[in-house]
Amino acid sequence: MDKITLIRTFIADEEQAFNADEQGGFYPSNHHHISDIIKKLPAEASEEEIISLYYHVLRHGTIIHPVKEKYYPLLQQAYTKLYAVLDERYPRNMFHKLEAVFLEHPADYTTYLRYREVILQCNKYTSLPGMRSKPDKFMPYAQDEQIINRVISSLQRIGFKHNGPLVSNGTFWGFIFMLLLSKNTAVVLDFINTDLPDKRSYIWILGSFLKDDPSLKSLLDHLYASYPVEWVDEYF
Repeated sequence: MDKITLIRTFIADEEQAFNADEQGGFYPSNHHHISDIIKKLPAEASEEEIISLYYHVLRHGTIIHPVKEKYYPLLQQAYTKLYAVLDERYPRNMFHKLEAVFLEHPADYTTYLRYREVILQCNKYTSLPGMRSKPDKFMPYAQDEQIINRVISSLQRIGFKHNGPLVSNGTFWGFIFMLLLSKNTAVVLDFINTDLPDKRSYIWILGSFLKDDPSLKSLLDHLYASYPVEWVDEYF
């Protein structure tokens, strides 16, 4: 199957599946071909087809890195379409709401790649203890005012309530880690005081980050003062 036929087959299958609230059958066995095509789009692909290609790949939870800057405006149009379904769940949407908000309409292509790099760094670790052991990897972002402001605004826009399937989501805790490293305690206090589902899990995980840094003792003390000690020290 040539590239343009594969793109059109993928789009048609995804649109039919989306309208039926089902998972598409074409993508699971052809995702590697789709990834290769995104790296080098065929000349026959129209702008509308490229936007649809990006949109449906985004719905599958993939943060796209367009190889050529000229395709960046089309990618942003795909993100605009994605924002309409961010609050929906599998199979209609698998993209992380926090990541979408963080990546929403950066000023230019270079900034988009920088923001994408931040998210990829957050998701390099197989565990949160592994993340916590690498503060040096997060400090450059924590010291970047533009990135920290973006992290803060993104967390505030979603009310600290991400749509990831796990409380231990890498992007969410990577962002919190950056705030802790940047000493943005006011935002972390807002997070601590926010009513969240499964709040006990969030408090326990946050406590594990705070215990790694003696300079954050005041925040740790606030946790102990605000929640049962077993929420902070031991998770069941």
